[in-house]
Amino acid sequence: MKVTALDYTDFMSNPIVYDAMQMIWYDLLNEMAMLYDFTSKPYLNPLLPDGEKDGDANPIFNTYIKESNRGVRINRYPKVRSSLQGYKGT
Repeated sequence: MKVTALDYTDFMSNPIVYDAMQMIWYDLLNEMAMLYDFTSKPYLNPLLPDGEKDGDANPIFNTYIKESNRGVRINRYPKVRSSLQGYKGT
C-alpha cells in the first residue's frame, strides 16, 4: 500500500483539488478493504440542503466499517501561519 504525501494548500478554494484530496482517502480505504477484507460506507451526508457539495473538509472523508462497528472521520484544515513561528523565548 503506497501513501503519497501531498500538500494541497489551495484545497479549500479549489473544488478540483478538494475532490482529488478526497479521492486519495477513498482510494486508500479501498486498498485497505481489499487487503483486510472489510466493507465500509460513508455515514455522513456530504451535501448541503440545496444539493451542493459541502466542501468545508469537516470531514473531507468519513466511513463506517461494519465488521468493527467503528467510524472513521478525517478532517482537514488549511495551513494557518502561526504568529509564533520563529519565536525564541528568553
